[in-house]
Amino acid sequence: MGGALLPWIFLLDVIREDGRLDYLYRLAGTSNVELVGRDPTGRRSSEIFADDEHAFVIETFDQTVNERVPTYWYVEVPQDHYDVVRVYRGLFPLSDDGITVNKLICAAVPLNI
Repeated sequence: MGGALLPWIFLLDVIREDGRLDYLYRLAGTSNVELVGRDPTGRRSSEIFADDEHAFVIETFDQTVNERVPTYWYVEVPQDHYDVVRVYRGLFPLSDDGITVNKLICAAVPLNI
């Protein structure tokens, strides 16, 4: 699947400020950008999502960072062009020092488009 997965990848920096976590999108795969209709590259998750979306995204990102283990979800996402898109998502923690998670890599792959 190798090359077929790359357009569905996100790479995020973990930002720690004032005891809270936020996430800066370093890379957003072209297929995900096309699916959601916006390119988050260079922006923080707190700037991008509406409050209800942000809560879900942040909770799942925070869980991966705090537990320092990969997390997986199946989610149904409302989408203008496809009604509801069923997505499998895996979030994988990365660390420069082997202890503190400072990056996340995410694969979010739809099943029904």
